[in-house]
Amino acid sequence: MLFRSYNNTFGGVTVKGSAGYYWGQAVDNVAGSNYKDLNAWQVGASVGYAGFSVGGSYTDFGKSGLNDRTGLFTESTRNWVVGAQYTTGPIVVGANYKNGKDAGSVAVSGDRELQVYEIGVGYTVAPGLTLQAQYDYFKLDSDIAASDDKGNVVLVRTVLAF
Repeated sequence: MLFRSYNNTFGGVTVKGSAGYYWGQAVDNVAGSNYKDLNAWQVGASVGYAGFSVGGSYTDFGKSGLNDRTGLFTESTRNWVVGAQYTTGPIVVGANYKNGKDAGSVAVSGDRELQVYEIGVGYTVAPGLTLQAQYDYFKLDSDIAASDDKGNVVLVRTVLAF
C-alpha cells in the first residue's frame, strides 16, 4: 500500500487531501480460474471553514478479486462519497451521500448499484465520551431480476475513547 496525505490551514481555511494505491496478489486455488490481483486506488479531499466542512472521496477497485474465467461476467467495482458537516462546541451535525457499483453477479451480465443517504448528529458529553444518532436510507438497484431493495436504518451509539 502506498498512501499520501496533506493537511494544512490557510487563514482559517482547513484543506485536507489524500491519495493511495493498494495492490496484492490473488491466489488461484481452482483449476481454470483466473482471479485478478488487487489493484485499487483512492483519492479524497475536504475543505473546512468556521465549523463547516465539505468533502468527498473516490475508490476504484477495477476488477480486483474477480474471476475472469471464460463464461463469467465481471464489471469494475468503485465507490464514492460526498458529505458536509457543521461543528459547534460539543455538537456535530452532518449529512452525506454514498454510491457504490459492482458486478452484482458473475453468472448474469449487468451490475449492482447501492446508494445511501445519511444524516447524523453527535454530542460530546465529556472528553472521550460521545453520543451519536444516525439515519440512513438505502436503495439497491440490480440488473438481476427481483434483487432490488430499499430500506431505512437508524443507529444510536455511544463512542468511548481513551
